[in-house]
Amino acid sequence: MSSMIAMLGMYLTGTVGIVLLVVQLRLLSLEGRGELPGVSKQKYQFAKAVEEVLKDLNRRWLLGDDNELWQKGNESCKEVLGQNTFVNFSYLACNPGLIECLGRNNFSFKVAVDKKNYQVAFSKAFKTQQGADRHYQIVTRSNGSSLHRPEYAVEVELVSGQFPGLSSRLLLGDICGMTYLPHGKYAYGPMPGKLNRNHKEWNWDNHGRFLYLDKFMVTNRDIIDWVEFGNGNPDLLAGTAGKVLAAPATHLLPEQMEKFCAFRGKQLMQAHVYDAATFVPFKNELKEKTIHRGAYPWSFKDSVGHLYQAQRDGSFTPTQETCQIVYSSECIGEFPLEHRGKLSNAWTGLYQVLGGYPEYMKNQIEPDKNVKMSSFYFPAVSGWHKLAMRSFWDGQGHELQNFAPETFPEVNGEIEVGFRCMKELERGQ
Repeated sequence: MSSMIAMLGMYLTGTVGIVLLVVQLRLLSLEGRGELPGVSKQKYQFAKAVEEVLKDLNRRWLLGDDNELWQKGNESCKEVLGQNTFVNFSYLACNPGLIECLGRNNFSFKVAVDKKNYQVAFSKAFKTQQGADRHYQIVTRSNGSSLHRPEYAVEVELVSGQFPGLSSRLLLGDICGMTYLPHGKYAYGPMPGKLNRNHKEWNWDNHGRFLYLDKFMVTNRDIIDWVEFGNGNPDLLAGTAGKVLAAPATHLLPEQMEKFCAFRGKQLMQAHVYDAATFVPFKNELKEKTIHRGAYPWSFKDSVGHLYQAQRDGSFTPTQETCQIVYSSECIGEFPLEHRGKLSNAWTGLYQVLGGYPEYMKNQIEPDKNVKMSSFYFPAVSGWHKLAMRSFWDGQGHELQNFAPETFPEVNGEIEVGFRCMKELERGQ
């Protein structure tokens, strides 16, 4: 029993149903001695079965273990999770699509209680705003009126044919997708050159603040959940059609991005926070006026890594390893881009830092620098492939004319721009 309570405290936030279940389990030993005749044997058995299920559910939710239904190409899983090729396994962690995948394939948890075997499954008890049946629903403060609702959680219902009329609802929190920015002193923007004596350093510290940042950019699948369970415009679904669901959502405009982050109880990533999370810390003492920082997320030295070599030599031959670290234009057609990959990472656990898709962020210091430019639009020799190198997007569309002149090369189609969210917790949360 104590292990169950500890697990609930760490990973699962309980609704009234699970709180009653915990209380019920505390009293069951008394009932077994005949001291609580009002608690039936059936409720006791079901409560114990759910307690056993939580152990397996916790593991699957955090690690994404779905018996390889999706990896093996199951069609119903493809519909809710998208393609399974060139997608990192981390995509399944804390992913409500995994719940839907299991439910549609009639998956059941097999547990034993008092030497009896039981099967517990996900109930198709929920509906989207469009009326479609689901095995889960997204619960946020923006889609309900109760002040006690969580900022974001995935609600599921457990049932068993062996216990007709009984069910237990749980809230699963997304503790997989965010990383913490440690307290410290940080700088905004790239390190000034030695000849730039007129540069004014802009630095800040987050002492006393608790900032949590999305590890990855928001995905197409996230947008679908927003439309189905929130206030997302159904027209946004057109932008996900035919796209890899695990890929960054790149068809939204800044106002829509802000609304999505608010739906998740967050706000758009801010440029100075992004810089703090990506520059490798180096003697960031509060008394220092200038915070030293390198151009790349893997070192505070500029002369480390294949990008430095490429920009110094003026040439570059892509390999699978270098394209996993920074997916530049040379990689297109040579090596596939792994979505949710974990190699283009920063010291804080932020991913998709260089290469891949451009990324929009709010910049209150220099509003005309709001798009991270390092992406597959540029070769490895480009100077854009450095931290804090940003340009301007007017946010009115995705055509070339919506970006600063002579920023992007001529491309076929629209410029794709991703985004991510962040949140600040108040003390005591």
